[in-house]
Amino acid sequence: MKKLGKVAAVMMLVVMTMVVMAGCGGKKDTTPEIVGTWKVSAVETAGVSVDFAKYAEQLGQDADSLVMELTAKEDKSLSMNLMGQESKGTWEEKGGKYILTMDGQDQEVAVKDGKLTFSEETTGVTMTFEKK
Repeated sequence: MKKLGKVAAVMMLVVMTMVVMAGCGGKKDTTPEIVGTWKVSAVETAGVSVDFAKYAEQLGQDADSLVMELTAKEDKSLSMNLMGQESKGTWEEKGGKYILTMDGQDQEVAVKDGKLTFSEETTGVTMTFEKK
């Protein structure tokens, strides 16, 4: 009988330790992956993808002087600067993709492997952004 009491006490101690350890797991970051400032890293046009620095060079510009950034905030506001043309808007998540709304126009973007992909259908240009 004493042996059974010791086993029960040990089992109770193990269970309590597991409960305490589970409580120490910390808080999971629930910030959407789109939140942050993104800077263009590559441009694809006519099926050819080039590093943004090379693209800027082809335009006769320095990549640092051609600002191409997108900033998404947790409050779902959005700002974009594409070579001096600034736009403001909003973003929302739908089905694992993000919808950016600027100037009354919706643009679907994908975020995967730390890269945000933005395709402009009318020009056939796809831009890839990486977080700063």
